[in-house]
Amino acid sequence: MMLGINIGASSTAVAIGQKHQSALLFKTELLLSETSKRTCPSLISFGDTHRVIGDQASLVLRKNLKSSYQFIDRFIGFDLDVPFYSHEMQNYFYVGDEYDKDKKQFSYLINGEKKYLLPEEIIVSFLHLLYNSYITQKNLSPICKVFSVPDYFTCHQKNTLMQIIQGSGIDKDFHLVNESSAITLYFGYKKYKEYFIKQNTENPAAAAIDPSITKYILFIDAGHSKTSLIFSQLNYNLFKVLDTLCIPFLGGRDFDDAIFKYCCEKFKKENNIDLSNNKKVKLRLIEPIMKARKNLTVNKDAQIAVDSLAEDIDFSCIITREDFENIIKEKLDMFRNELILFCQRNDKNYPGIILTNVEMAGELMRTPAMEKIVKEILNMEMSKTILTDECISVGSALYGSLLKGCFPIKNFRGIYHLNHYSILYSINNGEKKEFIDDHYQIPEFKSLSFGEEYFNGNDNKINISFYHKKEEIQNYVSSQDGLLISYDISCEEILKANNGLKNLKIVFLIDNIGEVHIKSLESIQEKNKSIKINFTRNLIKVVKRELYLGQSQIEKNINLFKENENNLFKKDEEFISFSFKKNSLESKLYNIKGKIQYDSNFNTIQYNGKNVVDCLQEIEDKLNENHKKIFDLTPLQEYLDNIIKEITPKNMLEHKEQLLAQINNCKNIINQENEKLKMKQESKYNQETINDALNMLENFSNKLYLILDPNELYSLTQEFDNEKIKYFN
Repeated sequence: MMLGINIGASSTAVAIGQKHQSALLFKTELLLSETSKRTCPSLISFGDTHRVIGDQASLVLRKNLKSSYQFIDRFIGFDLDVPFYSHEMQNYFYVGDEYDKDKKQFSYLINGEKKYLLPEEIIVSFLHLLYNSYITQKNLSPICKVFSVPDYFTCHQKNTLMQIIQGSGIDKDFHLVNESSAITLYFGYKKYKEYFIKQNTENPAAAAIDPSITKYILFIDAGHSKTSLIFSQLNYNLFKVLDTLCIPFLGGRDFDDAIFKYCCEKFKKENNIDLSNNKKVKLRLIEPIMKARKNLTVNKDAQIAVDSLAEDIDFSCIITREDFENIIKEKLDMFRNELILFCQRNDKNYPGIILTNVEMAGELMRTPAMEKIVKEILNMEMSKTILTDECISVGSALYGSLLKGCFPIKNFRGIYHLNHYSILYSINNGEKKEFIDDHYQIPEFKSLSFGEEYFNGNDNKINISFYHKKEEIQNYVSSQDGLLISYDISCEEILKANNGLKNLKIVFLIDNIGEVHIKSLESIQEKNKSIKINFTRNLIKVVKRELYLGQSQIEKNINLFKENENNLFKKDEEFISFSFKKNSLESKLYNIKGKIQYDSNFNTIQYNGKNVVDCLQEIEDKLNENHKKIFDLTPLQEYLDNIIKEITPKNMLEHKEQLLAQINNCKNIINQENEKLKMKQESKYNQETINDALNMLENFSNKLYLILDPNELYSLTQEFDNEKIKYFN
């Protein structure tokens, strides 16, 4: 089973892919959230008792505003002092209490006390809870986990994400893939039969692959926080991402932000009240704004209305499509200009190529003004056959199958990713030279050769350092030199391994995320023949691996991340376990109250000198007194058990205990079989049957607890005897 995870700005999607039993098909599907939705909001809320994510966090967002965080993917790997992040914090709705610039941490409130977390720790918490909800609790066992990353991510941001993944407890078998590669893989796989299989109408079984076909696709992914332009080439056995362009501040939230500012100006003009910096007002306005924006894709006008928006003043306005396009004109012009430049660049780099298709996806794909711009520039109609959340997460799972050698297309060679940033190198701290340029297909091998002059110095080593170009990454990170990695090669060890010959060829691998690794060392012999030199412990040393990001201590703190997260998770588990027990106790309490409070036969029964109805009310009052705290429920449970025994007819007690013993015996049998499955041992039940049986037994146990009538007990016994035959011989 392969797992693909796409943590987006507004929502997160999780997909799995696995070979079908026929071994000829590869089945992919999106995993549904706890509320049976295809995605869950990328939102986490830190409560007084526990943390929640996704839909549950959305429900408590308004009352827990100062301890909630959204757009969490934008926290990954940024130095928080760079222009990109400054723009984010100034213009977008992040919630949370505040950001402490000195500590470089976000604060949140727990029971009125201020706590601090690194941005990375917030994502660790989100990812751990997400993985637990989607994978651990469902007993899934993926052999490969692939996380998608935006194409603008630098190597340093990708490294940070990998440490976040490790900090969340996912230590093994995880990989990263660019969103552009995931989209290309998904679309190419989906369209493979249509594009590359030559049909034979007379003999359908004789259909064959046509290797002469090449398709060129332009993807326009207009999402919630950014728009990506992706130019890809599809062949029958190889896919390539030829070019990409990411426009970070052109998405649905940017349109919404522009409308919000328009509404604030209108409200200020009418009421002389400025709401532009009010987080709670924005939280209330943003939902009707998003709804109006989506309505304007099909209607000529839409209403935005909120009762008692501020100081008991209602707000309502009608926005026409023309108004909307004027409000977002700056963003539309940005899109037009970037699309023109992108097309011009690819006309120059790939002359004579004719686009096969233009695929538009994402939150803004049905915006009429954007459709019009695309049609004007490309003179082509757009297709809208893919959904961004699905195609990126499923594409990530497909990439996992490619890594594990079980990709569903026979004889498929792979996919070439795009390196988005130039890589420079320097030798012995000398002049920086270009190693690979931006928009270079990876993975790729490159080599450097070293002659006698490098072995005659006094340093006794060759230092090779690799860098990003500072001007290319300055919007994202504020490193002094953009250092990626630095290697020391021991001249003494090379001469030993090379029989004294003073020459060396180093072959480097630029991997799919743009990192540079030493693949092999070779000695140049006569007639330019190369002989590989065996690696030794002292031959190569990584002397510096800069993570910068303003958080260079992250690598050391992975274990600390895990420890902090495990403590928080333990607290979550305690609260969830307590809530389950409390809900069960409350359910039993209310059902018993409903049975006896209007029945005169029970009004005279006393327990500990009190009427049993008053005793039940006493339990309810104690539960309500401590509704925000975790406390020991055992005394209240025992109190309720004793009351039920007191009001149950004596001739029924023995029968109830016998039936309960049968139910518990069946539970023990099923739990033993469940343990066998967890240990991957042979069992006569599958997981679905075990879950059904446990639910059935728990249901009978709860019904039995509440029975006070002999006839009901007899009927329940008969029902149990009939039902257990399905699971037990």
